[in-house]
Amino acid sequence: MLVALLTLLGVPIWLTLGWLASALWHRNDIKKDFPDLIKMKVRVVQGTYRHIDDNYSRIAALAIWAHDILIIEKGLFLERNLHFPVADGIQPPQPADPKQVKGLGDKPVTMQFLLDNGAILEVAVPCETLTLAQGPFFSDISKSIINKEGNNGTES
Repeated sequence: MLVALLTLLGVPIWLTLGWLASALWHRNDIKKDFPDLIKMKVRVVQGTYRHIDDNYSRIAALAIWAHDILIIEKGLFLERNLHFPVADGIQPPQPADPKQVKGLGDKPVTMQFLLDNGAILEVAVPCETLTLAQGPFFSDISKSIINKEGNNGTES
């Protein structure tokens, strides 16, 4: 869609495809350099935070924790790094509906964090990366979520 739009606007297709290849290469290069990256989707539940709204994005972002700051690289073409200073974990990891949080596997998990500015951020991650995604919060709770009957804590 974006390629077609840029082509209609007069940008040569080879330049557009080169830009796409560069963006994909950069994302792959980042994954190699930082093995602790987490694939996640974020939304603001209460309050406001720049560049984040109250719906999950369609494309998952890459994130990593640096002490109590969650750093997210969002976007493919127009990449931006967002820094979320987290004050506390509010809602421990809970199973999420895979239909609501698409693109994170069949067993996504959500958590909520209180940011320093008072906003509440909800994070959705695949169950496999839960221990990395919780950062310095919820460490004792996540093991019970993962190990509970081997099905992410949901009853069948």
